[in-house]
Amino acid sequence: MGDLVPRADLPAAVTLNSVGFNLMRSVGPAAGGFIVAAFGAAAAFAVNAASYIPLLGALLRWRPVIAPRTAPP
Repeated sequence: MGDLVPRADLPAAVTLNSVGFNLMRSVGPAAGGFIVAAFGAAAAFAVNAASYIPLLGALLRWRPVIAPRTAPP
């Protein structure tokens, strides 16, 4: 997390990350159960696979800030 946000924003970023994980731990299984009940297991796998597309797009666009070296190689 320290590589993604400035040091001043680190506590808020960790909190937001924890909230996101805990929210998805409760919402994810409920949504998955609904999809399986309504459309079947294959649809649940398809939705899961499709949910990675925005993540892959974000990773392709992300350009991390590389800190300059302070020591010789």
